[in-house]
Amino acid sequence: MIKKITEEEADQLAVGADEFPVITKEENEGSESAVCLKKLPAGYLLGVSCDTKDLFDLYYSEDYELIKDKCDFHIALMKAKGHPFENVE
Repeated sequence: MIKKITEEEADQLAVGADEFPVITKEENEGSESAVCLKKLPAGYLLGVSCDTKDLFDLYYSEDYELIKDKCDFHIALMKAKGHPFENVE
């Protein structure tokens, strides 16, 4: 299961960890967008952002395959559209 979470929830999930290894990170400088997948103590955190459109979403899952598929989906969107959000022009 993948859950959309808040920054506060992400902070709570990160308690007790000194570092959060980046698994995957892609950026688009033109649209100031990024997709970043990190390892947390008990699961995985996916950040999807686009500064030029003022959009930022966080997702959490304990299932690596599920969250990696979602990460790959947003990276593909960013490569095709210039930003990683499906329902935004």
